[in-house]
Amino acid sequence: MGFERSWQYEDAQARALRRMAACAYTANAVVSDLAAPKSIEDKADLLVAAEELYAEAERLVVLARAIAWGDVKTDGQEVQAE
Repeated sequence: MGFERSWQYEDAQARALRRMAACAYTANAVVSDLAAPKSIEDKADLLVAAEELYAEAERLVVLARAIAWGDVKTDGQEVQAE
């Protein structure tokens, strides 16, 4: 098992934490690189993309809180917040 394949053997918790760290890094990079769009269409695209990202992040926080506080129903491997 080489280093490049070790990610295949990590558990779901480690994989989720690694992915969240990558998302946070990427979001910080986007903030650093962001420039004000000039056209109204570009402004709209920026706002829509940011709101979609926010909605997914909010859904993740709600689910993580439910998992942390034990307010979840499990259906096989899927975890659903009540």
